[in-house]
Amino acid sequence: MKKSGLKITALVSAAVLTLFCAAVPAFAQQETETQDILKPENYVVEDAIDYADTYALDYNPDYANFNSMGGDCANFVAQCLFAGGLTMDESFYYNSFNDRSASWISSTKQLSYLTGKAVVLYNPDTSQIYPGNPIYYFDEDGDVVHTAICVGYDENDMPIVNAHNNDRYHVNWQLGGEAYWTAYATVLLNNPDDIQDTGYLKEQWIVTTDALNFRTGPETFFDVYGTIPKDTILTVTEKFQAGTGLLWGKVKYNENTGWIALQYAQPYDNGGNSGENPAQPLLGDANGDGKITVADVMRIRMYVAELIGDHDLDFSAADVTRDGKITAADVMRIRMYVAELISSFDTPSQI
Repeated sequence: MKKSGLKITALVSAAVLTLFCAAVPAFAQQETETQDILKPENYVVEDAIDYADTYALDYNPDYANFNSMGGDCANFVAQCLFAGGLTMDESFYYNSFNDRSASWISSTKQLSYLTGKAVVLYNPDTSQIYPGNPIYYFDEDGDVVHTAICVGYDENDMPIVNAHNNDRYHVNWQLGGEAYWTAYATVLLNNPDDIQDTGYLKEQWIVTTDALNFRTGPETFFDVYGTIPKDTILTVTEKFQAGTGLLWGKVKYNENTGWIALQYAQPYDNGGNSGENPAQPLLGDANGDGKITVADVMRIRMYVAELIGDHDLDFSAADVTRDGKITAADVMRIRMYVAELISSFDTPSQI
C-alpha cells in the first residue's frame, strides 16, 4: 500500500532538542481491564492531523498545560488521538488538570495503554512511520521520555511530526536521532495493509526460570499479563534491545501477545536440545569462558582494584547489578552465586 496522500512541505527544519519531555516516572504495576482493540475505521487520520497542526504551537485552552509537571508532550498527543477518534475510558481520560488518567499525561503509561489497543512496532524504519500515528522515544535507560505525532511528509518524502515541549511543527520524525534517543516505537492506529504484526523471526525458545513475567511491552514498566512457567516452549517473532541492555522477545502465550526477557530463556531446537543464547553474554561470566566460577570473581576484583583494564574482561557480563558500572557490588553478587546463595542475578519479579 502506498503512503497516504498527506504530503506536507516541512516549514521548520528538525532542530536538536535541548529539553526532553520527561515521562511520569515508572510506578507500581496496576491491574487494568483488557480494552477492546481500536478498529482502524474508527480512527480518522485527517482529524487527528488537523488538530495537531492547529494546536502544535498554540495550545488549546480547553486543556491544562502540563509543562510544569515535566512536559506536555503526552497531553498533546492524547488530545490529537482523541480528536482522531480514540475514545476515552476509565484508563484513558481527561476532565481537568487534577482529574485525568496517567496515560493521558505520561508518555510511558500512554504507550503501555495503547499497546493493548493496536499493533506497536519497535525500532521502525522510516517507511513504517505513517500519518496519524504516535511515536515514542526511548532514552539510554530504556525509559520512554517523549512522544510526538506524525502529520505527513516533507518534500523528500520523510515523515514529519508535531510535538509539545519543546514545541515542534512539521519537523523530521527522528527529533535529533541517536544523539538523543536509543530506540523508537510507533503505534499503528493508522495501520496500512502492508504492515502486519506477523513478526520476522520464528525462533523457538524455552523458559529457564520458575515464573517469568509476561509483559505487554519490552521493558519493566509495562504491565504484566501474568507469568509463564519453566520449560514452556515459545515462538519468538521479534526481538528488542532495550536501553538498559536487556534483550526482549515477542511471543504469544494464552491468546495474548507480549514480551519476555530473554535473559530467562534460551534457544530450543526441534530435537529437544537447548543451546546457549548467542544474542547476549552469560551474565557473571567476566572472563568469557562460558561458566561462572571463582575465576570470574577474581577477574572483577582485579578490575575494581584497577589492576586490569576494560579490555581484560567482558564489561556487560561483569555488570551483574546492571547499573552501568563495575563495583564491589558486582563482586559480591557473583560470589553469592558461586557459593549457591542465590540462583540468579535478578529475580524474575524484577523483570
